[in-house]
Amino acid sequence: MKYLPMLFILLFNCYAATVDVGDGVFAYKKGEYDKAMRIFKDLSKKENSADAQYNIATMYFYAKGVKPDNTKAFEWFEKAAKNGEKRAEFMLGFMLENGLGTEKNMKKSFMYYKKAADKDYAKALYSLGRFYENGIVVNQDKKKAKELYEKAASRGSVAGAYKMAKLLEQEGNYKKAIEWYKALQEVNYIPANEDLKKICANHKEYCK
Repeated sequence: MKYLPMLFILLFNCYAATVDVGDGVFAYKKGEYDKAMRIFKDLSKKENSADAQYNIATMYFYAKGVKPDNTKAFEWFEKAAKNGEKRAEFMLGFMLENGLGTEKNMKKSFMYYKKAADKDYAKALYSLGRFYENGIVVNQDKKKAKELYEKAASRGSVAGAYKMAKLLEQEGNYKKAIEWYKALQEVNYIPANEDLKKICANHKEYCK
């Protein structure tokens, strides 16, 4: 009997060692937010897990099991970003662009978008494209913007595909623009329907 406490400790340690981010995500999806937060914070402390830190940040950002706190969200996204988490880098760019949980800083926003874009993160590629298209903290470069939108689209960004269609239309490349609009229709992207109607009304020769 005297060995039972030691056996219990060994079994508990063995169980604890198997807990990973997936367990936290599972708890999160079940709505067990307190449990999820405990798991994520424990993994952040013990393993400096970027994935766990990102999940903590999103819980503060979207107020899941906690009060909305953009300042804390920003701090946790920073921790995850320091560990190379591209989703966190994108979110820092987004928050800096919009002044959420921190002061608005477009230069830093661009920097974080670029870090995530360099890792081929679709949302960041799209956001970086916006900066180049509109000349935000960089010289306006629609060619560069189009390259980024196309790259974002190739990685699943519907917004990137829509921007590609719009830029092609602005350039007068109606044939290509229509191809992009039709591709967007296939994924039920509603805004493309009206654009396609307008372009076909004015350039019927490309819509046969």
